[in-house]
This record gives sequence, C-alpha cells and structure tokens, in this order.
Amino acid sequence: MRRLLVLLALPLCLGCAAAVTLQGRVNLFGPSPVAYVGLVTDSGRHVRLRGPLTEELRARYQGQRLRLRVVPVAPDRGPGLPAEYEVQAIEGPAP
Repeated sequence: MRRLLVLLALPLCLGCAAAVTLQGRVNLFGPSPVAYVGLVTDSGRHVRLRGPLTEELRARYQGQRLRLRVVPVAPDRGPGLPAEYEVQAIEGPAP
C-alpha cells in the first residue's frame, strides 16, 4: 500500500517541479521512424524534450542553438536513457 501511494504521488511531485532554463543545440536523436527531439546543452549534457512544442522545435529549429524554459519530467537513468524535460516556452536564440 505504501509503494502505491509513493507511485501515485511521484507524478504530482514532478509536475510541481520548478521551471528552469536550458540552452544548447536542438537535434533529432535515434533512427528515423522513432527519432526524438533532444538538446545538447552547452555543458555537453544530452536531454530528451517532450511536450507540444517539440513538433515546432523539430520543424523550425533543428540544428539551432536555443534557450528553452523547461520542467523536469524524468531523471537521467543511465547510458541511452537521458533526462527528460517538458518544453514550456522557446525563449529565443542562445547567446
């Protein structure tokens, strides 16, 4: 029962996470039919991007350096499973 409560509360906690700003280069990762939108940050960290704005990132900003307002969704889980962030806003080009 205790585990069930923790599992139910986890998404609520992640949803309450504060938005942060990330900047780096937007790229597609993975093979063509299942490629996902990601960001390689200025520090070299690779993160996966989610949310409705990812389609705009894929279509208009691929390969460009941007500053994004994001909310953490899932932590880094090891090689091949990067941290995931939901994109809240595209703030503009990265300096």
